[in-house]
Amino acid sequence: MGTSALILAEMRLPMASGTSRRLRGLEGVRIAESVAGRFDLAVLAEEETPPALDEAVLSQVQRTPGFARSSTLFAVREALWRPRSVRSAAPWRGFLLARATAAGTRRALTALARTRGVAWAAALTGEFDLGSYLVADGADDFGKILLRVRGIPGIVSTETFVATE
Repeated sequence: MGTSALILAEMRLPMASGTSRRLRGLEGVRIAESVAGRFDLAVLAEEETPPALDEAVLSQVQRTPGFARSSTLFAVREALWRPRSVRSAAPWRGFLLARATAAGTRRALTALARTRGVAWAAALTGEFDLGSYLVADGADDFGKILLRVRGIPGIVSTETFVATE
């Protein structure tokens, strides 16, 4: 396993949809979604080293017309990756990022990885302590996953970025 990171980008123009489709074709990109929220684009990628990740994926995001800024959150401990659970055709998908107590981060990550509907979970660097990718068959199921995650001991706040395409 190499270096994994979640790249969150803001776009000046409504270009995230076409960008996510283009980025899905890049080697190393696990997931690329246009999302609703503070950011417009979320890309989960993996490469052998941080410089390779920067060259292969982040530079592509930054060269996109309409790119404004990005935040890269590196995975320091990946607890779960279920590639078969990632279905671009699933009606409800999105990233849930969480802040956790220092003492509760490890236990919260373990509980997050065991939550039904979570396809990826990791401890992150940056403004969020934990990251996850959620997949559900409907709005009710997605809401139930959110409630379960928000109820995990050690998690103090969350921010959700729902896929828009």
